[in-house]
Amino acid sequence: MAQIGKEEAFDLSAAKRIWPAILEEVKWARRFAWILLSQNAQISKLDEGTLYLEFASKNSLTVYRDNSIDEVLKKVLRDKFELPWEVKAVSGSNDPLKASANPASAIRRPGQWPSVEQKDPPSGGATEKTDDSGSIESAGKEPTKWPPVAGLSAETGTSRLTEWPEVLAEVRNRRRYAWLVLSNHARVSRFDDETLDVIFTDKAARSNYHYSGVHELLISVLLNRFGKNYLVRSFVNPPGGDIETNL
Repeated sequence: MAQIGKEEAFDLSAAKRIWPAILEEVKWARRFAWILLSQNAQISKLDEGTLYLEFASKNSLTVYRDNSIDEVLKKVLRDKFELPWEVKAVSGSNDPLKASANPASAIRRPGQWPSVEQKDPPSGGATEKTDDSGSIESAGKEPTKWPPVAGLSAETGTSRLTEWPEVLAEVRNRRRYAWLVLSNHARVSRFDDETLDVIFTDKAARSNYHYSGVHELLISVLLNRFGKNYLVRSFVNPPGGDIETNL
C-alpha cells in the first residue's frame, strides 16, 4: 500500500506529483482504466477535497463515465492512499469540439492538447463498450487475405487511404502493441477527411482493439496528424457484424 500522507497536506502541485503513483495503482486495479487515464486525462484542480480531472476530448470523457472508471479511481485513492477525495471530470479547454475559430487558438505549445477548429460532430452512434473476451494472436504471421466487402464502394471514402501506412507508423511509435493489433488483424475500407472504417478478422480481434485502448490511441493519432476528431468505426468481417464508433 502506498502511504502518502494526510489530505490536508495536499495542494495541486502535490497531487500532480503523486499522479504517476496513483495511475500505477489504477493499472493493477483495472488495466483499461489505466490506459484511458494515462493517455487522456490530467489533474487540473484540487479544491476542498475534490479532485478535478481534465480530459483531452469529449469522447474520452464519455468513455470514462460510461465505464464507471471514476469508481475505480476513487477506490484506489481511498484504499491505497487514504485520500477520501471526490472526483469530478470535465472535457479539456483544448477539446477540438469546443475550440475557438480564432486561428491563434490552434497553435500547439509543448505539453498542450491540440486546439483546432471543428465542425459539429455527427449525431447518433454507439458509445464504446468493452468486454473481456477474445485474444490477439502472436505477431509475425502472414498478412490476412481479405475478400471483398459488400456494401462498401471502392470509389468513395478513399481520399486518404495512401496515408494509412504513415498513420500506422505513428501508432507504432506510440505503442507497439497497438500497431501489432492493427497491422495483423485489421484493414481499412474507408479513409477520407472525416471517417475511418477499420475491418477486423473476427470479433475477438475487435474486442481486443477496444478493450486494450487501441481505439482511443488511434483517434488521438488521427487528431494530432490531421487536426480533427475523426469518426472511427470498427466492423467485423464478413459484413453484418456490430459497429462501434467513437461518438
